[in-house]
Amino acid sequence: RELRAVGRIEYNESSLATITSRVDGYAERLFVNFTGVEIRKGDHLVEVYSPELLVAQEELPIALQAGGAGEALVNVARTRLRLLGLTDAQIAGLIDQKQTTDRVTLYSPISGTVIEKAIVQNASFKAGDMLYRIANLDSVWVYLEVYEFDLPWIRYGQKVRLSAEAIPGRTFEGLVTFVQPIVNEQSRTVRIPVHIDNQDHALKPGMFVRATIRGQVAEDGRVIDPDLSGKWISPMHPEIVKDEPGTCDICGMALVP
Repeated sequence: RELRAVGRIEYNESSLATITSRVDGYAERLFVNFTGVEIRKGDHLVEVYSPELLVAQEELPIALQAGGAGEALVNVARTRLRLLGLTDAQIAGLIDQKQTTDRVTLYSPISGTVIEKAIVQNASFKAGDMLYRIANLDSVWVYLEVYEFDLPWIRYGQKVRLSAEAIPGRTFEGLVTFVQPIVNEQSRTVRIPVHIDNQDHALKPGMFVRATIRGQVAEDGRVIDPDLSGKWISPMHPEIVKDEPGTCDICGMALVP
């Protein structure tokens, strides 16, 4: 049986990340100052002034001057700076220079696209405030609207073919990620997230797509997918399929037959 549905491209929820401040401070200089820009892990985001970071830095040279007896204090100072958001390279630089700096650069812990910026230059921020929100667009989700009477034909890990009017002549293939347990009372549909590999970032959040799902039925009436026969699949990430038992490469959960 062939099912047809429509949907919209949205961010892969599992790829969203928030960069949050761990200290109070002031944004002295923004290196990433608009949304939509792509960044890589390790890129510099903002240069900040923070009295708390400055005090924490001053503990490090004091511990170093204590010699061998201060080794434990040095480790404590390192740990505190790491917990406040400094990288190992920054901490090593402070140790080599044996001096503090009143301006500290914060770096991105992940790669992705900046979809929200909550900080402006010369503004103050508090510990726990969100500075940036980042989404990795290497994969996206399509939320399909499937009528409730078609639900028996939908299975986790099932292949879905999609096309977008914004990208004519090209088709995409995705996998059913989840079947939401709630029916929309007005439309009588259920939202079905579909995982799509999007390495070239051709699919963009907000695009509308059309989908085709071909369900096959076994002799006993079960909906089957011949491509998954004898395979092992991740219960959280349907793109992870292996020939033998093991664990998911992404979340570490045990694969299921």
